[in-house]
Amino acid sequence: MKLTRRELCASAALGAAAANAQTGGPDWAAVREAFPWLKNKLWLTAADYHPVGIHSLKAMERYLNSRVYGPGENS
Repeated sequence: MKLTRRELCASAALGAAAANAQTGGPDWAAVREAFPWLKNKLWLTAADYHPVGIHSLKAMERYLNSRVYGPGENS
């Protein structure tokens, strides 16, 4: 069976809607907490840059600590 792009997108949208209906949908407040910049700005595209989440910031801090202090309890 050959699937058109339109049919694929429609089925993906239906699947996402069904998953959100079962789980109650995404917790947008939690997303905004993980991306503080989103509290002040609406992102409609990520073509040139995008906000960095708290989880990425913490990972970068751990990496830089390991580069500054070497491996061990600070990494």
